[in-house]
Amino acid sequence: MSNEHAKTANDPGRPVHVPSDARGARAPVLSAHMSVKCASVIYLSLAMTLTFYHVQTINRRFWQARSEFHQSIIRGDFKAPYQYRVAAPWISEAGGRLLEVTLGLAPGKPAAMARECIYIVQRLVALWLLLVCVHLYLETWFASGIAFGGAILIGGLHFYSYHSYFYQPSSCLSLLALTFGLLLLNRGATGWLYAVMAVSSLIRETSGL
Repeated sequence: MSNEHAKTANDPGRPVHVPSDARGARAPVLSAHMSVKCASVIYLSLAMTLTFYHVQTINRRFWQARSEFHQSIIRGDFKAPYQYRVAAPWISEAGGRLLEVTLGLAPGKPAAMARECIYIVQRLVALWLLLVCVHLYLETWFASGIAFGGAILIGGLHFYSYHSYFYQPSSCLSLLALTFGLLLLNRGATGWLYAVMAVSSLIRETSGL
């Protein structure tokens, strides 16, 4: 070690010599850019967390009451407005019947659990696509990092919506249809917008508004 370097090491107040070729270098700065492809992996993780929380607090605790509501809608004798929101129950019914036949499930709780599994898959997929659509929609006005933060905020607020209810299967699908419709409207894809409105009218009767 040279005398100059030794003096510097022994004297913390002495200015350190910086080579001329290193003076222009800058420390790497964390980019605020968050691509949709990267963000979608995080959104999937958040959607899985939210779905698991919903399973623990809603699906497992109220499966019997949920099954009664579900069967009433399928029979067509349930109260309004739930009777008009047929998309989510019928998707669950079709998938549940397929599982029931394929796995040879007995009537009663096993059959009801098969339909609950389809409800769970619906929620997981709808939440994931919702967060992706929110990200894409916010990118219209904001940087991708801010859009990512907005989507995470929307996802985090879902935890509070899981209290004081036990059967609202159309909520996530309805919010997804609304956000996707806004995204299509923003991009001028009015033809696809009409198709989304037609489908979403089966999810929630007020979708056309």
